[in-house]
Amino acid sequence: MNDDKTVRDMLVEVATDVKWIRGSLDEIKETHDELEGRVRELEGWRREQDAAGNSSDRRESRLSIGALFLRFLGL
Repeated sequence: MNDDKTVRDMLVEVATDVKWIRGSLDEIKETHDELEGRVRELEGWRREQDAAGNSSDRRESRLSIGALFLRFLGL
C-alpha cells in the first residue's frame, strides 16, 4: 500500500485542520465572553451589596462570591 500523499491531499488536510481550529477558537471566544459577562454580573452584585451596607462580614461575603463564581464555572 502506498502511503505517499499528494500535494493536493495535504492541502485538503490542512484546509480541514484550519476549519477545525477556527471553529475551536470561535467556541473559546464565546465561552470567554460568556464568563466575562458572568464576572461583570458578580462584580455588580457585589457593589450593590456593599452599597446597601450588607458587608458586615467582608470575609464571608468574599467566600460566598468565590463559591458563586466557581459554581458559574461549573467547578
